[in-house]
Amino acid sequence: MYVIETAGYSPDDIVKNGNQFTVANGLFGYRGTLEEYRAEDLVGLTMGGVHHRRRDGFEEPVAFFNPLFTYLKIAGQILHPRLVPPEKHLQGLNMEIGLHYRKTLFQIEGADVFVESERFLSSVEKSLLAFRYRFTVSKSLDIELFTGIDTKVYDCRGPHLDYPRYSSWEGIHTAMAPVLDGGGYIAVSETAELTVKCEYDAVMIDNQPLRRYRFRVTPNQPVTLYKYAAVAYGREDPAAVAVDTVVRARQKTYELLYKENGDAWKNLWKTADVLLPNSPKLQLAMRTSIFHMLGNRPATGGQSVPVRGLGCQGMQGSVSWDTELCLLPFYLNIDSLAARNLLLYRIRTLPGARAKAAAIGCKGAFFAMQSLADGAEAIVSESEAATGADRERIAAMSIFTSGVIAHALMTYFERTRDYDIMTAGGLALLIECAHFYATRIVFDPERHRSLAKTVAGPDEYHVGIDDNALINRLVAFTFETAIETWKTMKQRDPAFVRQLFEANGYTEAIDAIKAAMASLATIRIGPDFLIEQFAGYHGLEDLSIKDVKKRMERPNEYLGGPNGIATMTKLIKQADVVMLLALFEDEFSRAVKNANLQYYEPRTERGTPLSGAMHVLVAAAIGKCESVAHYFQKSLFANATFEGRQFVDNLFVGGTYPTAAGAAYLSAVYGFCGMRHKNGFMICDARLPDAITDISFKVVNFANVATVSVKPSGGKIAWEKHL
Repeated sequence: MYVIETAGYSPDDIVKNGNQFTVANGLFGYRGTLEEYRAEDLVGLTMGGVHHRRRDGFEEPVAFFNPLFTYLKIAGQILHPRLVPPEKHLQGLNMEIGLHYRKTLFQIEGADVFVESERFLSSVEKSLLAFRYRFTVSKSLDIELFTGIDTKVYDCRGPHLDYPRYSSWEGIHTAMAPVLDGGGYIAVSETAELTVKCEYDAVMIDNQPLRRYRFRVTPNQPVTLYKYAAVAYGREDPAAVAVDTVVRARQKTYELLYKENGDAWKNLWKTADVLLPNSPKLQLAMRTSIFHMLGNRPATGGQSVPVRGLGCQGMQGSVSWDTELCLLPFYLNIDSLAARNLLLYRIRTLPGARAKAAAIGCKGAFFAMQSLADGAEAIVSESEAATGADRERIAAMSIFTSGVIAHALMTYFERTRDYDIMTAGGLALLIECAHFYATRIVFDPERHRSLAKTVAGPDEYHVGIDDNALINRLVAFTFETAIETWKTMKQRDPAFVRQLFEANGYTEAIDAIKAAMASLATIRIGPDFLIEQFAGYHGLEDLSIKDVKKRMERPNEYLGGPNGIATMTKLIKQADVVMLLALFEDEFSRAVKNANLQYYEPRTERGTPLSGAMHVLVAAAIGKCESVAHYFQKSLFANATFEGRQFVDNLFVGGTYPTAAGAAYLSAVYGFCGMRHKNGFMICDARLPDAITDISFKVVNFANVATVSVKPSGGKIAWEKHL
């Protein structure tokens, strides 16, 4: 059960199908569009880490030219589904082998024309696309088949490319273009092979370099077109790299490439799959989530996982602050290299985090809420109402982000003991994050303690508040781990630490961190076991979500901000305290978890998959899985329903939801199955909701692989083999 399909054709489904059938291989992604589609149909081909920043500061991924553009022309009519409505149509995705396919029946000139195609992005040769297009006609007709490189790409806020330059060598056509303002070059190359002999010429149609095949078809005899294409990016001319990739692919044949890619995907599934044998609907949704996490896992240390995944420009291709919280657990369990790349992206974007800290008068590193390629803050939001001044205010006060990144780095380090990542910039990241907090927190003379003032937590509805419990704990954690890791690395590699400190002046930073640690505020738990989210929260108006929303004056109204209708109430977007309990679960008793979950759950709007996952983790720990099972299912089906906003200001911001997929995995494995990692050991526990009666998955732990099986009666960990 690895196949998802949709039958019938409707132009209204172009956006959803483009999202649902996206394929990606970690380096780049291709939206699930048909071969006849063009820019207006939201064709998308983007490579991780390749962005362009305009002179006005707006940045988004560069949309590459489409090398699979293909269509038939019969009796002067182009067979495009918008122009010639199909009699039958099927579009699907075989997730087991990473294959997109379509089958379409047209009727024209009294003949049935059956078109079927399939494509994949190679998981072996990462920059390669392979494509097979086959058609049959029920009677003898004159046919024109066009295929080539479509340079009319969809750009949200482009253009990002200058005029293309075309070249041809040994039957391989290439379109190369400079990224504007000196941002390097992109190149797209393709070649084609047809199984019948016919007239062939190269033509330019609407400035598109196309191949035109003209022939008369034999009734009911299949005609097959094979295409091999490659994408490349470089600061200098990358065309030779793309051409060389196509040459190697052509030498292998389509069938061999198909097998290699299928074998690579099946090998991934052996470790990544989560089995739900008694729940077919949940099983397919879980595999859909895993497919998107596998496809989007970063192939290099220069990229992370975009908010809307590879293959589109949605949300500027930014990386959200919750990426590591949602996706790191999955990658740590099945692909430690992808997990490492997530953290290397944060290390690489330290300059942007330093710049953000400096902009508010602080030292150290202040990580963005939505990070661009260089770590700068993205300037658009999925919510129309939270753009502009509201968004900038939230971003400037959401200082929890640096603590979340530090927490993610230490989670990775504790699982892998990868000391090399510390010398590659991990230690610097910890010190910079801690130094930021040391210069950002404020000493409160009334309490004789230092605490975070004028801040915002993940609950964006209350901004400019003081003494946020989650932020206080993240600050303390960052201080502690920065000092501990510095001491460990000083013993392990004193020469490296000495050089690092001399180059960056970190002695001053360590002194500031130690001083701030001595007076840091601690978490306060009331006699009712409640933790106040921030100072003054308990004094706000206590209204239900329904009652607060009755005050809305317009649809999609932003509830927070200086004058938001939720600002002076206890309604929160996502529960900071619940996240605190989930991230630092060992520090809080069952009574504290129970009291705070009961208190904050009905007051939380839960607008994000991460918020739902945090509720699942805490509820599962106290045996209340059934009450939060709906959060799990909402995240699980997010990449099937695509209920989120697809357009903002008439610009397409849609795509896939990798973090929702990660939240579903986190809920199932670490919530319902009680997975925990303690000093290199693993434990599990049965906390299953009624919808799940049997679940199993694999975990790679250092050089070992374990199968974890959980049923209502209990859990079992069976070690299989050494890698």
